[in-house]
Amino acid sequence: MVVASPLVQVQAQMDSEVDEVFLNVTPLHRAERYIQTELNKLQNSDSCCGLRKFEDWENQLPASCLCTPPTSPPASDPSSRPGNSSSGGDCVMVGSDQHPPTPQVTDKTWVHSKPCGPILKSYLSFPIKLRIGIISAFATIAMAAIALCLALGLEKYWKKPPVESTVDDFNRVKYEPKPSLT
Repeated sequence: MVVASPLVQVQAQMDSEVDEVFLNVTPLHRAERYIQTELNKLQNSDSCCGLRKFEDWENQLPASCLCTPPTSPPASDPSSRPGNSSSGGDCVMVGSDQHPPTPQVTDKTWVHSKPCGPILKSYLSFPIKLRIGIISAFATIAMAAIALCLALGLEKYWKKPPVESTVDDFNRVKYEPKPSLT
């Protein structure tokens, strides 16, 4: 527990530092090419856009942010509403000034509304959470083992030994422990 406690504090500090990096790296279209490439991979794989919101890209949305607009639901299906998920993520419509320069541009562009920042933070904090989990599991097992050892060590004080009583010729009761099989 002494080792796991600082890790919890480290994780909280790391989360705040990552939030600070997210603020400093926006707008994303001006970020380093490597950051843009890796973020595009994440956006493609997890159907998300931007670090905190899709506006992090300002008016230069990459193709990895685009999603298929939701189809209008049949009238018989009340659970489906416009704007619900399409291909794994929620889509929102953005204005025509935020579309990437492609020949197929329409005046309505749909992008993933889910931000990538929380996903990225969970990837970054996984090693710390794993260490906290392993240490906590080890500490729990160690405490259970100590409790079990104490219980087994004190067992002879809790149990009353089986006693055999006999009456002798003078009408006296004699108590003797029963012989054990061990």
